[in-house]
Amino acid sequence: MFHDELGYPGWTTWNEELAKDREIIIPLQPGFGKTPRIEWIRSYRDLGGFYANVVRELNMAPLDVIGFSAGGYVAAEMAAADPKMFFDNRFLHELESSGFVKELYGNK
Repeated sequence: MFHDELGYPGWTTWNEELAKDREIIIPLQPGFGKTPRIEWIRSYRDLGGFYANVVRELNMAPLDVIGFSAGGYVAAEMAAADPKMFFDNRFLHELESSGFVKELYGNK
């Protein structure tokens, strides 16, 4: 699960419900909390590449992912680069103000 640009808010009740039948991994994005910033990560694409490498190195694919706001951008970059990394790709909010999803997928 990838958090938004405000950081990880902590374990919530819906996390608890989801964890009843799934393993949940919630990485703290580099530069949030006490995690060091990774200087070469300068975009969502870079961050998606970083996490894609982690997924490959830990042999975790295919997997389900949930991304909130900025975390959704990270998940979208990962899916665009390697769709086989995920069981299924679903984007729940089209981010109308930025046009990001329309730019990737057209006017669906």
